[in-house]
Amino acid sequence: MAIKQTEPSLLKKTESQLRRLSPDRLIVASDFLAYLEEREENEATQELLNVPGFLDVFSPARQQMENEEVISFDQIRRMYKLCSLGIPVLGAGLCGRYYHLWSK
Repeated sequence: MAIKQTEPSLLKKTESQLRRLSPDRLIVASDFLAYLEEREENEATQELLNVPGFLDVFSPARQQMENEEVISFDQIRRMYKLCSLGIPVLGAGLCGRYYHLWSK
């Protein structure tokens, strides 16, 4: 989790404390911060994995990304504009099928 904008004094205080540490203690502090960071990342990952059906959706999406079967947001925007003008995009029925997602 990133630190909030309202906590700059905490960052300054911590930075000041780190600057006063000996090199050996600075290494220990750095290792501890890396441990805390990894712990936080693991907790966030576990939270996602606990969402029912997450892996069922994520795994195919990741495979599509690895196969470069994705389109850019600019392409989606262009398709939306064409669909809103009634111009078929990528075959019959695609505009009708996805227009409700784009028109919000």
